Amino acid sequence: MNNTLLRTVLVCGFVLLCSAGVALVEMKFDVSIRQPAVAIDSLPETLSGWSSEDVPMDPEVTRFAGAEATVSRVYRRNGEIPVSVYAAVWADEETVSSIAPHPPGVCYPNAGWTLEREKVVVVDDSVPIQLLEFSRAGEHVITAHWYQLGELRYVDRDKGRLGLASLWGESSWPPLVKILLQTQASSIEEAESRLTAIATDVNQFTKTVQ
Repeated sequence: MNNTLLRTVLVCGFVLLCSAGVALVEMKFDVSIRQPAVAIDSLPETLSGWSSEDVPMDPEVTRFAGAEATVSRVYRRNGEIPVSVYAAVWADEETVSSIAPHPPGVCYPNAGWTLEREKVVVVDDSVPIQLLEFSRAGEHVITAHWYQLGELRYVDRDKGRLGLASLWGESSWPPLVKILLQTQASSIEEAESRLTAIATDVNQFTKTVQ
């Protein structure tokens, strides 16, 4: 076999190998995202003794988020500072593959808030939630958030990637859920108990969404 023929065979073999690899990757990620089993806006109107009212979403914010469905409420209880609860569901492969869309640690600073402190706590025995303390023009807010992908609950991309990797090869994936709580407080410690109480009830509900 002369050198020209050998090079031709090698090039053809390489092209075929690359084509097979591309086909394998496309097949591996040819998935559908399951629709939520329960509508996110059926989140209970009362949580841990807190009653709520719906808060209209800014259409521009809704468009930017790109979620399939959202719910936005303020929960109130006598003698307590109100807690806002926002939840969104994505049922498209691109967003689910992004693992952690619109993280508060990025979105709030982009809106002019300064991240002062952060803390991760566990609620409902096994659900990690991240508490973030932000300040802006003398105002302090504390947020609590986590993501849900099937049985997985996480707050960081690394854990989310592991969860996503476990789904490779499956023909359908669960929808991605993001939960964000916010309240006013001078510190994480001041807000922690009311945020975790509501977060526990919210998680009990979002279990039914997957």
